[in-house]
Amino acid sequence: MGPAPAPVVELRGAERAAVEAALRRRDLAPRVRERLEMVKGAALGRDVAALAAWSGRSPATVRRWLAAFAAGGVGALADAPRPG
Repeated sequence: MGPAPAPVVELRGAERAAVEAALRRRDLAPRVRERLEMVKGAALGRDVAALAAWSGRSPATVRRWLAAFAAGGVGALADAPRPG
């Protein structure tokens, strides 16, 4: 059994505006910026392998973040709170 397929990412209207607005923020955490760029790349037709090569992440990680975005939008790409 092969790897799970990547979720289809289509940015329309408000979603596209939300991603673009988030990417323009200067205070955006680097990890969140990278995840948003993955989403933007997927919406532009880049495949998981290309996004993984660009980001230096595994294809499974790219698929996980694309699925998180598909399920919860821009807010789902934020880091979880760290204890301590």
